[in-house]
This record gives sequence, structure tokens and C-alpha cells, in this order.
Amino acid sequence: MEESFDFQLTHDQATGITVAQLKGDLDMYSAEVVRRRLYPLAEMGRRFWVMDLGAVPFIDSTGLGALVGVMRKVQPSGGEVRLAACPKDLRRAFERVGFDTIFPFHDTVEEAVAAMTHRNPLTTA
Repeated sequence: MEESFDFQLTHDQATGITVAQLKGDLDMYSAEVVRRRLYPLAEMGRRFWVMDLGAVPFIDSTGLGALVGVMRKVQPSGGEVRLAACPKDLRRAFERVGFDTIFPFHDTVEEAVAAMTHRNPLTTA
């Protein structure tokens, strides 16, 4: 349930990139935590997100929906969400529902941040 889910946020003011390191199952219980805590940050202007899924062993449709919700909140303002360190089983879940075509995947958080930095107007001159 919710108590088995946790996350840490790191926000880099210089790049405007927020890294969310998610830990635990991303299911109907923890998806509510994501919506309650991350959506307001996205609505307040945090437009560039890297979701570190390396410690997420399971995701269901509500968890997928919560990640899509973050994306929908940031895209209208030119933001984006990238997924990093996604375990193979989770990646298959994204592929089964076609979400692998809407989320860029990266092997590491560092790769995701680097890719985002090249596209982020806060970091390009």
C-alpha cells in the first residue's frame, strides 16, 4: 500500500530539471501520492522531469496514468518527462500500452538529464 512507496525529489535550479527517484510499487495507492505531490509542482512551473524508475518493481494502469498526468501538466508549457533506469518488466508494461512512443527512455538518470539539458531552453543559449 501507500506506506511501501516513497520518492525523493531533486530540483536543479540552474537547469530547471526535477529528478523524481521513485521507490516501490507504482499502483492504485501510490499513484494517488504521485498525483497529490507531483502534480502541484508541475502546475507551479516545474516543467522538466526525469522519473527514476530503477527501484519500481511493479506498475499498474493507475501508476501509468499518474506518470501520463505529470506529462500532460508540463507539455503545454514546453516541458517534458523522461523515464530512466526502467527495469525490463516495467518497460514491457509501457510497450504493451503504447506508452513507449510517448515517453523517452534512458538507461540512466544521467543520460536522461543530459538529453533533456540539450533541449531545455533554460540551459541552451
